[in-house]
Amino acid sequence: MVTILPEDAKTEKAWTGRDDNHGHHHGLVRLHDSPIRISVHWKASDEGKVMPVGKYQIDLRELIRSGFAREVDGCAFLRFQSASERIEIAINRSGPALVVGRNPLV
Repeated sequence: MVTILPEDAKTEKAWTGRDDNHGHHHGLVRLHDSPIRISVHWKASDEGKVMPVGKYQIDLRELIRSGFAREVDGCAFLRFQSASERIEIAINRSGPALVVGRNPLV
């Protein structure tokens, strides 16, 4: 479902989450692009220093089947969130969450 890639791996997407933006980052990713390779970063605020969380290969369909993402018009609604010391993939804060890394700001 989610594979951690080495630091020097090439990725097609790069997302940066922010603690001051409700502690999450989300977007729609076309299902036909699955699996995706994505770099995830985090920062405290818009002006904050960007810190790496990790690089991942993600099977979007498997995330949807497992309840960590949802399908919207041929796309996966993919959402990363900070939860204390962790970075997770989850549809929202009240649903199941898949831990994918450590929050680099903690």
